[in-house]
Amino acid sequence: DFLAINEANIGVNKANINVTRITNYEVTFDNKIASKVSHEIKNDSEKEYKTYMRVFSPLGSKLISISFDQEKQTIVPAVTDFRVYERPTFKTPAGLEVDQASDNNLQVFGFIVSVPPKSAKKIEIVYDNGLVLPNEAIITYSLLPIKQPGTEKYPFTLSLSYGENFSPKEVENARLERSSILIERKINKDEVIEVKLIKR
Repeated sequence: DFLAINEANIGVNKANINVTRITNYEVTFDNKIASKVSHEIKNDSEKEYKTYMRVFSPLGSKLISISFDQEKQTIVPAVTDFRVYERPTFKTPAGLEVDQASDNNLQVFGFIVSVPPKSAKKIEIVYDNGLVLPNEAIITYSLLPIKQPGTEKYPFTLSLSYGENFSPKEVENARLERSSILIERKINKDEVIEVKLIKR
């Protein structure tokens, strides 16, 4: 599995200097793999933090929903052709414009997020993961979270719900709960998180 979150400050200011983040990633095993990214941005600046946020996931991932502070957004295709959006008669579509594309064998969901001064915003992205569960007695779930260069280290939690079809086999530095594994990190570099599960 793969997860990268990239923020590009488009507010023509330096608000990103005073921005901190917390990321939670929930993965659920059923007949398929379901993913939910919860990314909270806290803006301690006196200025608005306006960012173009991109979420990178395995190729073939299908977007289900995006919510801001638990309010589900109406998703519309992003208008990316300058010949269209620079026309004097162009009207911005109603809803959240999301650019969905593939990049280096990864699926990318891109959209704009605005965080007012001295406030926080929680962004939730739900998607069907492009990975497929292998039909094997023992499987290794491997996640590569990529840290965006230039950002401070931030709390990251992986919650893996393996359901009734699997049991943990090899898990390190984790907390076991009912049918789920919680792994907490301070992300300060790219690293691989691995869990081995045995099929019941």
